[in-house]
Amino acid sequence: MSRIGPWGAAESGIREGLHISDVDVALDGALVGHGVLFHPADDEGHFAALAAERVSISRAFGGMRIARCHASRDGSGFLRTETFGSELLLPDTLAAMIEQALGAGIRVPVSAKFVHQMGGLADTTHMDGRRTQPLSDWTLDIDEDDGHVAVTLSAALRALHLADWDKSASNYWSEQEGARVQVRFTINPATRVACFGSHGLSFPNIATMPAALADPSPLSALNIANAPVGVGTQLGVGEGRWFDFYEAKSLSYLSITECSPPSRTAAGFLTFGNHPHWPRIHVNGLTMDTIWFAVKNSPTIRMSAEGDSVGSLDYPGSGGWTDKITSVETEITLNETGLHFAVEVRSPKSRSARFRLPWELLVLRYPKFVPRRPVIEPSMDA
Repeated sequence: MSRIGPWGAAESGIREGLHISDVDVALDGALVGHGVLFHPADDEGHFAALAAERVSISRAFGGMRIARCHASRDGSGFLRTETFGSELLLPDTLAAMIEQALGAGIRVPVSAKFVHQMGGLADTTHMDGRRTQPLSDWTLDIDEDDGHVAVTLSAALRALHLADWDKSASNYWSEQEGARVQVRFTINPATRVACFGSHGLSFPNIATMPAALADPSPLSALNIANAPVGVGTQLGVGEGRWFDFYEAKSLSYLSITECSPPSRTAAGFLTFGNHPHWPRIHVNGLTMDTIWFAVKNSPTIRMSAEGDSVGSLDYPGSGGWTDKITSVETEITLNETGLHFAVEVRSPKSRSARFRLPWELLVLRYPKFVPRRPVIEPSMDA
């Protein structure tokens, strides 16, 4: 029996691409789109013109990267991928536009054009060294149809300038005037909800079954059905307790709120709007990026802060109020069962929160935390 369990197949009435079993995410956190990456072979045949029906969109290291791949569904519900051929490095501006569209959706089609040189096409398949073709004259088009986001990218295989120090970079298509690299792919609604908590999608929010407090699982025994994610929702798991976990990345704070036990919809995602148990713990100066930079060097980090701007306890409603936190003590550990938090704050009253973000959630929403070469054994019950 598949570990996906009762959520392993879409129930009657759930359209393809809307169920948690339809999430197209690799075990390393890369998005997997139906589509193509195409370019002609270069003048000397270093960059082969290969064919594939799927592409891997990495979002963990070194910016957004796109490569051709083969993909198959693992018993965990995630995809196993094998990338091959050249790899397209997207400029940060275009990557941000794509992520924004996947997360928030678009009301009208998006088009953009950037003439200057940025990004590149890399070939890493040859043992005699890496080659990179700088790119220019980028175009980007994004459209959305019934929750499916379609992305089309193109760039000229031409460098406008070459740095003397970068011996791997050259104009490998100099004899092919007008040669371009082109990418087309589509990301389905289930993947958008799982990875970005996308709003604006017509996902049913009717509870059909309580969400189980699953046993902690390592990277070698993932089960996407246990991922505590939904539309606008992601939860941390404590001992018999659930915590709403929110990161305001641009404002550099985390908020943590214990909440009532959640339920899952017929599509396998958590329902939106779990009843909070106030107050909300609001910790300033802490983001998942700062945590990642710390735990990649030490699996356990301890932080403390005091003062009148370290955070607050927030209470609800029009008559709600805020108590300033005077001190905060945080211990965070990354281990085989996820990212564990122990947070103690002091205000007029002391509050604490102890929970973990399981690996299923980290793979979907914070893939930087996944090891570059995770040790994931084949599933025996797929």
